[in-house]
Amino acid sequence: MEKPINSNQEMGLKIGPIVLMPDIEKRHLATLFFGAFFGIASMAFVNVFNYSIFSAMELPEDQFGRLAGSLTAVQEVVVVSVIGFFGEISVYEDEVEVISEVLHKQG
Repeated sequence: MEKPINSNQEMGLKIGPIVLMPDIEKRHLATLFFGAFFGIASMAFVNVFNYSIFSAMELPEDQFGRLAGSLTAVQEVVVVSVIGFFGEISVYEDEVEVISEVLHKQG
């Protein structure tokens, strides 16, 4: 059962029926959507076009399966790394803004 939100509690960004936490900004959500789109697009590319790519490289057909599995594994590592990298950039931008505000107030 959900707890009712008190009227004195701050609400975050609202996207349709979903209400996010107050500290989450639009750029955080945009980073998430970009990472998700990149992951889906790269998975589709590897899985749909692998036969065409392997044929163009004139690889033997008995190696297609093993190579496709290896490419999919590498692709997963790349997607996880990219999502983590862009997530860190999103958080880092917030920290830089806070630090610059503090330095501006001191100077």
